Order: sequence, then C-alpha cells, then structure tokens
Amino acid sequence: MINFAVRVRRRFPANRSFRRRSLARIASVILAIALCGAGIAAASDAPPQCAWPIEIDGAGASNVAHPDPDATYWATPFDPSAWTKAIVRGRFPNARLMTLATYDARGVQTAGLLDLHIAPDEGSASPFRPGSGAKAALAHNYSVSVGRKRDDSHNHLGVPRQGLAWIVYRVYVPDGGADRKGGAPLPTIALIAADGRSKTIQACRPQLFPNAIAQTERMLRTLGDSGAAAADYLASAAAPALAPGGAAEVDSGGCAAAPPPFHVRVLPGLFHHDAVKTLVSGGICAAPNRIVVIRGKAPGFPDTHAGAPVSKPAPGAGPIAMRYWSMCDNLEDPPAPVAACQADWATRLDANGYYTYVLAPGFSRPGWLAADASFLPWNAAPQPNLLILRNLIPANSFTQSVQAVARRGCVVGGSVDRAIGASELKKAADCAEKTMGPYYPRVVYCERGLYIQKGWRGCFAAAGLTLP
Repeated sequence: MINFAVRVRRRFPANRSFRRRSLARIASVILAIALCGAGIAAASDAPPQCAWPIEIDGAGASNVAHPDPDATYWATPFDPSAWTKAIVRGRFPNARLMTLATYDARGVQTAGLLDLHIAPDEGSASPFRPGSGAKAALAHNYSVSVGRKRDDSHNHLGVPRQGLAWIVYRVYVPDGGADRKGGAPLPTIALIAADGRSKTIQACRPQLFPNAIAQTERMLRTLGDSGAAAADYLASAAAPALAPGGAAEVDSGGCAAAPPPFHVRVLPGLFHHDAVKTLVSGGICAAPNRIVVIRGKAPGFPDTHAGAPVSKPAPGAGPIAMRYWSMCDNLEDPPAPVAACQADWATRLDANGYYTYVLAPGFSRPGWLAADASFLPWNAAPQPNLLILRNLIPANSFTQSVQAVARRGCVVGGSVDRAIGASELKKAADCAEKTMGPYYPRVVYCERGLYIQKGWRGCFAAAGLTLP
C-alpha cells in the first residue's frame, strides 16, 4: 500500500487534491474487498459445518422428552445471518411419512412441510402424492429452500428474522426391512452466501447422542449471543424438566386413584412438531396384580410397513382415516423416557376394528393376554406412567381425530407444571370423547385375575363402564 501511494505521488506531482481523492478511493476499494473476504470467511465458519449432527430415535441416551420409537429425526443448526439460504436436497424415503420443519433457536416451530406438500424435482415423482403408483419408475428426488427470503422454489421453509434456526428432518415407520432412514440417504444441504458462493455439506459422522449434543452445544456457544439461546435450548431439552401431565385425583405419591380420562395436552419435548396431536392420561402407577386396559376404535391407516403405497389401507383397519397413530407408555417424570410404543401397524385389532391395549409388568407378552390384545410393558421404575395416543395427518374426511378436538379448543393448556383441576380435566375429556366418538380411548385399572376370567368387558363393567 505504501509503495503504491508513492507511485501515485510521482505520477501526479502537481495535484495534491487529486492524489488525496485517488488514495481515498483506492483505500475504500481495498477495504471493501477485505470486508467481503471477511464476510466469506465468516460464512464459511458459520454453522452448519456438516449436516444432521443430532439424531434422535428414542433409544439409549436419546430416550428423553416423550419420544416415539417409530420416528427418527435429525437436526441441523443453521445461521441465516451468515448464509442467505440453504437448499435441502434428498430422496423421498420408503416410509409411512416424512417431514421437514424449521425452528427458532429456542425450539419453537417456525414452518413445516409434510411430505404430501413437497413438490418433487423435475423428472421425479413423490410416493406420498395421489397417483404416485403410476410413476413408480421415476426418481423420487426433492429440493426444499430454507431462508428468511422466499425464492422461486416450489418448496420453501421460512426461518426466524433474528437469531439462529434449526432444520429438522423426520422419518416415521420405515418399510419393513428398511433402515431408520427408509432406505434413502440423509439429505445434503447446499449453503448459499450473499455473494452467490455456495458449498454443499454431507451428513455428519454418526456419533453417540450425548457426544453429538455436547459437541453441537460447544460449537453454538462459540458464536456468542447468537448461539447462546440455541445452546441453552439444546442443553435443557436433552434432559428436560417436565412435570406430570396431571390427574383429577392424585395422592401424595403422584398416583391417580383411577386412570384419568384421556385429554388433549401439548407435551413439550425436543423439537415438538405442530402436526403431532396427543391425548394423554397420567398419574398411572403399578400395584400388585394390577393392570391397565385401554379400549378404542382404530382409525384406518396405510399398509406401508408391508411395502404398500400410502394409498393402500392396512388389512382389517378400514378406509384410511389417519396417516399414522400410536399408543405409548412413558414415565411422567424427567427425563420422560418411553417404556414402549405400539404403532398402528403393530397393534392387534378385533373383528370390529377395535384395539385393546393391556399395560402389565414384564418385558415380553404374557401368555394370559387375549389373542386380539396388544401388550405394553409397564415401566419398571417406581414413578407414575403417562399414556400417550398420537395422531398424525388425518384424512380431510375424518372428523374424529385428536386434531379435530384441538381445533375445538378442548385442550388443557398452560405451563406443564401447573396443577390441573378435576373440573378442567373433565371438561376437556368430555369434549374429546364427544368429538371422537368410538375413536376416543377409554382406560381403566383392572385386577389381572378379573381380566383373565372375563376379558376387557369384565374390567370395564367393574369400573362402571359399558362399551360396544
């Protein structure tokens, strides 16, 4: 720079004003180039450095925050102040459903795309859209843009206007024999900087859940204030302080005198998805010779686990009313792990399309259980259990879903540690039962001997309930 200035001075010795203006312009150009380079360097250092560092499948250390073991999801931190946008490119999995969603730094969902709303790439077809069977020979590729400014992409996910964002990819119920990714590789992510430069990142090296959480948290904290909120969320959500779901009559040990009726409540968790709606019944505790019996009508669902398309109903379940549902048994207390789930495809139905779940001690199905009943092992920990019925993507024609209950406002709200009064719970449960009709699950305690002698009917009769 000094030598260059000397050369300028020698060329224009008589015009000092011109020299000053020239030097100023040259300095500004060099400064702009330096700042641009710094911006590019900052973008190259901004997250993500690899895609999907965090994998949650409900197994091992990731069994926290009310997981469903039939779902796997992967999360990537994304800095929209450093990257203008990200382009997620993938292949539709062989699975019941997949979703892409964005969240703010604190884990609140910003936007979401269900598989049926994702347009396939040119020359590809989506197996989740009507008529996909006729296009089975085509590729199944898609592209989704992520950023603060919408582009001309068919598929776009917005992100918060400030702070970091999370991109979360989910796969539910891979086809039988497929891996948890549904036989498709994890999507790649192309990161686009403001100057148009881009880099494509592949999936991170797989590692244990605690290591992935710790490594991602450390990386976020190096970003200062912009990463602190995301790091705090990750640290707290990975070991959440969740309170019980509430019960009408609970003794000093947190156990309900009788299982409270199922009611809609939003359960906090690690990247809760707005498309998932839940009914819960909490405060359920073990006792000698006691079991829990749950009875309800099963919504029809696709036979994808057997390899059929999403348009083909599972045998014996009736017309497709719901893309996915499951019944799970969790501990209520932190870190709220799941003991077991029975997804729709694994649930036994009777001749009329009804399910009967029996929650009982042990790790394997007991020999005394009726042939058309499904077994849920009672969590061995001496803590209250929480039953969770999940509904995802009901058909437009199906008006008896948990989503329909939520639309009516029959939801127990407020903070999770707020005590729920008996009248409030009864009002929410009555509304859910009226909306769902036979699809509403009824739940009772029962003596094991009574169930063995008289079946589920004897259990409900002893509780003063008569069911069809």
